[in-house]
Amino acid sequence: MQNRLLGELTLYKRSSFNSYELCELEDLMCSLLYPIRNALMYQIALKSAYRDPLTGLNNRMAMEKNLPREIDLAKRHSQSMALLMMDLDGFKQINDGCGHDVGDQVLREVAQVISQVVRNTDLVYRYGGDEFVGGLAQTDIHGAIDVSERIRSSIDELDLQGFGAQERVQISIGITLVRLGDSFLSAFKRADKALYQAKINGKNQVIIC
Repeated sequence: MQNRLLGELTLYKRSSFNSYELCELEDLMCSLLYPIRNALMYQIALKSAYRDPLTGLNNRMAMEKNLPREIDLAKRHSQSMALLMMDLDGFKQINDGCGHDVGDQVLREVAQVISQVVRNTDLVYRYGGDEFVGGLAQTDIHGAIDVSERIRSSIDELDLQGFGAQERVQISIGITLVRLGDSFLSAFKRADKALYQAKINGKNQVIIC
């Protein structure tokens, strides 16, 4: 449609289609084109609304929509689930000293590192600025610590000199496990409290709450 491929529909019949049937099919296809195009455009708009344009991760709006449901599912099925609250250390110095273009590239690299460490079934969000949130389904405290330490060490080893950044960037991470009486907000606040403790303890570390 207007030089844009919407998809492909294949029709089968035991005998050849006659001219009348072909005309009927063309009429039916014309009736389908606009609803299909509108549905596809709606899906694209939805994805854009929930996607952070800089890093490609899900954004805060997506987190507030999806994570409460995932927490409810974990509690209903008595499955362990971990929340990670992550905040970069030293990012402001890079942003101030090297400019926002370099800062944006650093955020992309960090988002890529986090995405590579977690599983495909895990949820990762850019919460805002240089803060990220992770939701690890069916993950106990040992698994959460392992993932967090791998994220922390991988970011600690990032070589940013190619982007013009002389300073290092590191990350502090707060972990909490979802408890039976938790709401999304109570679990989130506990993870944020653990992150705050990691910051005041000296940064570049993982703290459990």
